[in-house]
Amino acid sequence: MAIYQGLDAAILDPCDLALNATIIATEALLGKDEYCLKYLEAYRQGKLELPQK
Repeated sequence: MAIYQGLDAAILDPCDLALNATIIATEALLGKDEYCLKYLEAYRQGKLELPQK
């Protein structure tokens, strides 16, 4: 929701895989990722898969 309202910078943990996957998906859903290219690249690299616990 913060990205939707205009957030473009935040202090976050870059090692948090779930948070990174959420940001990539959110940008695709909000239309900020033209043709979903970043989302598709992240999917191909396995960045959207969360580690099994």
